[in-house]
Amino acid sequence: MGAVFATLQSSYKRMPFFEICLTALLALWALGSGLYLLRVPRLHRWLVRMNRGLWFVDWGVFLASDPSKRAGTFELVFRDRRPDEREAPWRTAATGHCWSWRASVWLPERYRAAAIQNLGRRIKLRLARTSPASPLVSRDARRLGDYLARLCPAPAGTMREVRLVRRFPSGVVPDDEVLIFSRPAHAAGE
Repeated sequence: MGAVFATLQSSYKRMPFFEICLTALLALWALGSGLYLLRVPRLHRWLVRMNRGLWFVDWGVFLASDPSKRAGTFELVFRDRRPDEREAPWRTAATGHCWSWRASVWLPERYRAAAIQNLGRRIKLRLARTSPASPLVSRDARRLGDYLARLCPAPAGTMREVRLVRRFPSGVVPDDEVLIFSRPAHAAGE
């Protein structure tokens, strides 16, 4: 034990000043990130003010009670209704989760799933920061509607209701409807 301590002590003496500063900086960052995740009430408010540049790690591992931080899969669901129909079934057009046994070799569906997941996160973040009528949210909703029109054209004379829903894998938490909008179909289809 004494030999190990002597080796550590001699290596510390040879450590350059730059490495000492870098190690201290990384240790402070790790401590700040850990305290930021633990959410100690008075300290957390101070750390949030310091974290305007998003320096600290903001994982959702320890934050299961905060629904905005939970992992969820975004899904694009729709239904086409004629004016005389009351209820039509909801159908899933695209989902942000994609897995298959061949996923490690080839999975072209992963690109579409990642696009839905990333767009859903971006819309959720924009809705939390700005009003729902924001031009950026409207642009993303139009993009989702155009994608859905290419994927599944609507029958003529129907009203298409579209929802971007965040589903949680546990099933204990209810689904989170992030965005809801309607699009009328043209006379000759979309």
